[in-house]
Amino acid sequence: MKNKLPQFIHKLFWDIDPESLNLKKDYFIIIERLLNYADDQSLKWLLDFYDKEKVKEVVKNSRKLTPKTANYWRKHFELKKDETKCMNIFYQKME
Repeated sequence: MKNKLPQFIHKLFWDIDPESLNLKKDYFIIIERLLNYADDQSLKWLLDFYDKEKVKEVVKNSRKLTPKTANYWRKHFELKKDETKCMNIFYQKME
């Protein structure tokens, strides 16, 4: 298994050198970025490469997912709003 991001995903890491990312060590930032910005091809790679529990962990613990993204994946994984940090932050600001 290669430990580098596929070339077609590099465009999503405009602020980070994609070659410097390690798929295992940097899984959180990789998954977080792809959940927010991935096209169909990149999202398919994400779901094929990382196991469901890793993706779910990021959905639950990320503070950088957009509200729209967080809500979609929260529903996908059947999580409650209070199980996702970014949803709590978003809804606290609205109250």
